[in-house]
Amino acid sequence: MPDREQELRDLEAAKSRIAQGERLVAEQEQRLEVLRKDGHPTEKAEQVLANLRHAVQALRASQAVIERTLQNMEAGKLP
Repeated sequence: MPDREQELRDLEAAKSRIAQGERLVAEQEQRLEVLRKDGHPTEKAEQVLANLRHAVQALRASQAVIERTLQNMEAGKLP
């Protein structure tokens, strides 16, 4: 049985992790641009960027689940 207060804490944590992930994606994009500009290999940096993007996408999916749970709780569909 979901606990509303815990769900709210989880939602805030998810939002924080998403923001951190988005910052990491932006930083990695900048690193990748520098590597390209300087003519360095970019395969590993591109893979890191893809992994970061995937992680942020997973965090957003988790956030959506938490938000749906809260909505269902507020609608009386969950205790």
